[in-house]
Amino acid sequence: MDYIQKVQGEINAYRQILANTDYLAIEYAEGELSESEYHDTKIKRRECRDRIHELEDYLKWYDYTNKKKGN
Repeated sequence: MDYIQKVQGEINAYRQILANTDYLAIEYAEGELSESEYHDTKIKRRECRDRIHELEDYLKWYDYTNKKKGN
């Protein structure tokens, strides 16, 4: 179970990065930041979302396989 908590902690860390950069996404959407100013943040946010999805898929798989095993 410790590994699952580690994965959930990693998901939470990526979600925190997204929360911490939400204001930049809003500023970009409202035209306050240029594409070049937002570029690195945009890439980092995409990477965070992709990793969150990978980890969530892993947790679903883990839960499914453990249910099949009767754990």
